[in-house]
Amino acid sequence: MLNLFYIIIAIELFTIFYNLFKFFIYKIRSKHNYETLNYAGNNDFHICVLIPCYREIKVIKKTLEHFKKIMADMENIDFYVITTEKEKYENNSEQTTYHYLLGLDIFENSHFHILNYPTCLGPIYSLFLKEKIKTER
Repeated sequence: MLNLFYIIIAIELFTIFYNLFKFFIYKIRSKHNYETLNYAGNNDFHICVLIPCYREIKVIKKTLEHFKKIMADMENIDFYVITTEKEKYENNSEQTTYHYLLGLDIFENSHFHILNYPTCLGPIYSLFLKEKIKTER
């Protein structure tokens, strides 16, 4: 069962990196023809990358630094690292990912944000994220 979980996570990560790769290739090859991008009269678009974290203290810093290198010259991408209070209740003695992230310097960059889901239970997680991202921007 655990192997299936790792396979699913690997597929999800592959999908994220593949889509970012396609976007960067498009950005490099594109001559910024705004008429093709602009079908609503607005040539501004913004990308929000959501990174869910649950017990990710060992790898999240390296992941965020990698994303920071990739998007060094792009101003239209924001990264939201999403944590949960569930970690606090399950790991009484360990540091939670949220508290670890608060100590990282990368969040001084205006394109990196932390969202902490305030409860450990509940089906309204997506509504919480949507509202928090609206208020962050």
